Amino acid sequence: MDHKSLEELRRIAAERSRCGKPVFLLLAECMERLIRDKVWKDAQRLPPDSVLAEKIGVSHITLAKSLNELRKKDLVQRSRSLGTFVYSPKENIRGTSAENSRKMVALLLDDINSQTIGSEFIRELLQNLEKAGIGVLLQSAGNRPAQQERQLLDAMLNPDCNGALVWMILSNEVIGKVLEKQPAHWPVVFMNESPAVRHREYDAVVYDGLGAAYRIGDEFFASGGREAVLLTADWRLHYDSVRQRVQGLCQAAAKHNLPRESVRVVSYREREIPFEQLGCGKRRLLVFVSDEDLSNTLSAMLEHGISAAQMEPWIGISYSQNRFVPASIPMFRFDSGLMASKAVDILTARLHGAQSAFKDIKISGKIVHNHN
Repeated sequence: MDHKSLEELRRIAAERSRCGKPVFLLLAECMERLIRDKVWKDAQRLPPDSVLAEKIGVSHITLAKSLNELRKKDLVQRSRSLGTFVYSPKENIRGTSAENSRKMVALLLDDINSQTIGSEFIRELLQNLEKAGIGVLLQSAGNRPAQQERQLLDAMLNPDCNGALVWMILSNEVIGKVLEKQPAHWPVVFMNESPAVRHREYDAVVYDGLGAAYRIGDEFFASGGREAVLLTADWRLHYDSVRQRVQGLCQAAAKHNLPRESVRVVSYREREIPFEQLGCGKRRLLVFVSDEDLSNTLSAMLEHGISAAQMEPWIGISYSQNRFVPASIPMFRFDSGLMASKAVDILTARLHGAQSAFKDIKISGKIVHNHN
């Protein structure tokens, strides 16, 4: 942050009160001018609240109140996990009105790390939301379903939040109970999994995991393969997306007159890959449920001195290009750009009052054998 801005904020804080206004409002007005005048650049990350408050000379509570005033005006985005970012005013796109451009939604992700936050899908999702004039409250559940449950309930109670995009890690039972409290005209669009709750429908844009696994299995079994082993972290076993991948592989095996036992699921805990359970040989295909499973396996191979030749053939299933995955490993890559645009289009339509039938869109992709 530039020295001149800090000096101005310090001066306001030192005066404490002017024209009868609380200091947090005076600071908010100054920060708003800095943003609108482009002194603070779009997407600029502000120092942590405690650090910035100390530099200005106010309590972190006072600073938080100032930043929340800016958040109400869609001038900053605040996330407990990532911090506070400047969100400069932009011209409306797609014909959205000034009123709609101020709308804000919660973006609830399963986890945020160096891989996900820089992924093609997240990048395109944020870009589409920005183009639609929609602000974002970005939150990570840290792969903890209970945390995501609280985040979704809090978003519903937040008067500044108008809806949510959810990368769901909740069970159908839990999400059914949570959505009983969903406010009227408060849209939720699910990604990666569509809830299966009786007597209710939801908007969802999900990857066609069954179709992807079927195509992977069909290609492998047609070439003479006899066994497919699906590797996943144990905490994912209850996910419907994992069950769909198993079902797709089983359907491919049945097409080639192979028994159900031709498809196995192997799980691991805390990056401890059970290599002895994975099998080997050219007639066995190792299928990674996610980039994380593939990354964990590659790290464990280095630790145990296991070569790629011992593990091949193998294939990953991914929603975006990942620089951590060697180009030599085949991948089934979903169309992340299409998924991002469809999810935002549905959400935008709902925010504009669309009452059409609920959407359940499945996104496909293709097998890429060399993704340099």
